[in-house]
Amino acid sequence: MLSLHPHLNPAVVREADLFTDGLVTDQILRSVAEMRSLPLLIERTPCAGPDALTLAERELAAATHAHRGAAECFAGACRRLGEANARFHPPLRAGGPRAPISPETRRREQSQAMSWLNSRRALLRKAERRLAAAQAAIAALGN
Repeated sequence: MLSLHPHLNPAVVREADLFTDGLVTDQILRSVAEMRSLPLLIERTPCAGPDALTLAERELAAATHAHRGAAECFAGACRRLGEANARFHPPLRAGGPRAPISPETRRREQSQAMSWLNSRRALLRKAERRLAAAQAAIAALGN
């Protein structure tokens, strides 16, 4: 299996993980490498301690930034679902009457909001896995 190869490019694995929900096959890895013009296998040279630690710190910073952005997107999707659950439109002017929302419109908006929420949830989970991997790398290098 290619996914267990010791010289597999981690960038290809990361990109493949973004395209799938955890099931990464050899064909997916090859396709992602070709699509992103990345080498599938790389020659690894032993890194010196400070260089490896610097690279791990950069990855941790990038993973933290990506996680923060994904969390903000997820919170926005939750707000969007809350707005879709409303039974009335907001008033056009302060103190004005609120117009009811038809059940069909509400169901359509709820469906769209749930679809958006589910896609943002998947994005958040992937960002959480990336952050956990970066934190584990820092912990392994720190010892």
